[in-house]
Amino acid sequence: MSDSSGTHPQRSGETVTYKTTIQANEGTTGAIVRLLERIPTSSYEEVSPLYEHVDPEALDQLFANTNSAPREGTATVTVGNLQIVVRDSERVEIRVPVETVTGSAEGGSTER
Repeated sequence: MSDSSGTHPQRSGETVTYKTTIQANEGTTGAIVRLLERIPTSSYEEVSPLYEHVDPEALDQLFANTNSAPREGTATVTVGNLQIVVRDSERVEIRVPVETVTGSAEGGSTER
């Protein structure tokens, strides 16, 4: 699978969405952390640790691959002004309010 690691955020209404594919060698929480590292820190409020909002091990297990079929479903966690969405054990999206995103709201760069 290719990695769409948030380098091209998408604006939709009041939010900007960063996306990444969950890689075979990482769990769901690993993909969340990797994507958070690519979002400009000025785009979100101070974020408390993920484990204060959801059990990381449980989240990884919920979307862990099985021998029979990929897991399907969606989990959403709100952390500060971020909305973190996991879809079908394949993709992580992080949505931030458009007014807090430096650069991308105006079509500029979002890299640190």
